[in-house]
This record gives sequence, C-alpha cells and structure tokens, in this order.
Amino acid sequence: MPNETELITNGFDESDYEGDFTPSDKLRITYTGTIYPGKRDPSPIFKAIGSLKTRGLVSTDSLEMCFYGTM
Repeated sequence: MPNETELITNGFDESDYEGDFTPSDKLRITYTGTIYPGKRDPSPIFKAIGSLKTRGLVSTDSLEMCFYGTM
C-alpha cells in the first residue's frame, strides 16, 4: 500500500504558518551553523554591514542579526 506524499518545491506550505508569524520592520539576518576559526568567518558580513551603516543605507534600529549554533 503506497504512502500518500506531497511535494513542495522551493518554498513552504503557507497553511502550516497561518497565524504563527508576526512581520517585523527589521531586516533579520540569521545564521544557523557552526563558525570554524579560519574557515567560516563572520567578519565579512560585519564589514559589509559597517559599510552600509557608514553610507547611511541601514541603521542599527533597522537590522537584527541572529546566530544559532556553536562557535
């Protein structure tokens, strides 16, 4: 007896998240992995964000960075 399956390509099923999401005014950048010294270095993203702040394209209040994982 075959199992019933459903394929969702490049996205998600919106009905799974009805009422569970509150939009934010902030740009949220999330990293979910391990940072290995000398291999996965987050300093380039910090440098890029610093450059955007210097040029007035982002502010501290409009950006949020979240790191989940080990360092």
